[in-house]
Amino acid sequence: MADLGKPLQFTDADISDACDLQYQGARSFATLALLYPGLDLSQEFHVDHIFPKSWFTWARLRKAGIAEDQIDTFLDLANGLPNLQLLPGLPNIEKQDKPPWEWLETGFPSTQARDMYITQNDLDLLPGDLAGFPAFYAQRKERLEQRLGKLLGAPASPKEQATEAQVEPRGL
Repeated sequence: MADLGKPLQFTDADISDACDLQYQGARSFATLALLYPGLDLSQEFHVDHIFPKSWFTWARLRKAGIAEDQIDTFLDLANGLPNLQLLPGLPNIEKQDKPPWEWLETGFPSTQARDMYITQNDLDLLPGDLAGFPAFYAQRKERLEQRLGKLLGAPASPKEQATEAQVEPRGL
């Protein structure tokens, strides 16, 4: 692109926008595939909700004990990229509407395979109930942004720079 006079640079805003993609959006699959490489593309993959989409209705959220003033937040986040993952067709069908913590316990042939999947897909912060969904979403979005920023060569955000910088002691 640089040879064509079109340098390809990404800003924090570009990265944040990419992490705000929605389910069934044209770029969601491509973004997830970029974020989580190593897919066997000879298989059919589905963009799947980590917390099942069917859980995000007023009635089901109320029944789950979510406060009414929080329900709109849950509904707004339900289809966002941080609640999405790529799954091969058969595991996605087998997963159905299971809670993510239950699926992770039963959907893998071994503890090692499960633990590797959790680590590779940034699911280690998964809460044990639906009430923790907004916090999980925010934390996973932050990780997605960091991961995507590194992949695309975006300049580190001030927050990341502060974390990475080593403060040298000042002499008197």
